[in-house]
Amino acid sequence: MSGAGLEVFFRRYLKDQIEPSGFYFTGGGGYRFINQEYRGDRWDTYTENDLTFYRYNNSSWHKHTHTFSLKATIGYQTIIDRHLLLDLFMGYGFMFSTYEIPGNVEVASRFDNDAFSFGYTGLLFVGGLRLGIGW
Repeated sequence: MSGAGLEVFFRRYLKDQIEPSGFYFTGGGGYRFINQEYRGDRWDTYTENDLTFYRYNNSSWHKHTHTFSLKATIGYQTIIDRHLLLDLFMGYGFMFSTYEIPGNVEVASRFDNDAFSFGYTGLLFVGGLRLGIGW
């Protein structure tokens, strides 16, 4: 399995201030691509002398998953020490996933069971804690 992704967000503090602390809101979105390689039995077709033949063959195929996301959060960031920041945030998001597989392959799992699966489509809760170091 291999893949890559990119997310872009903006952050707006509710009060203009010199130091990066206080309540804020963020919004943004992203894209993620995952390539999975499978190996197993599947029906292959081939043509010989203008006749189409089907054979059950052990071969590999690729499943490409494309995921688009939109997220919005609110949070609070505070300066703990001169170079240490603490950031608490929560919010909601939406993910939409599609996948591409060869036409003659039946996939047993789409990996879309819940919000932690990489093929998920639906609403999700976003929350967490970040520690930052800066100068």
